[in-house]
Amino acid sequence: MLWVVIGRKNASFWKKILELEIEKLKRQKAHNHQSKKDELSDLTDTAIEAASIAAGSAAGVATSSRL
Repeated sequence: MLWVVIGRKNASFWKKILELEIEKLKRQKAHNHQSKKDELSDLTDTAIEAASIAAGSAAGVATSSRL
């Protein structure tokens, strides 16, 4: 068992170290997830703007050709 290898005296120290590392990884994962969501939101906004410009251009061309 792990207890035998590190000794009972040091077990609580290593347990605390592992808990801190796990918390750090959880925070990193949450940050990475939020960054991906933000990036996707930016891409979506850009696509919507491009579609709006294209629709406006198409409407302008259609109006010009009718005149």
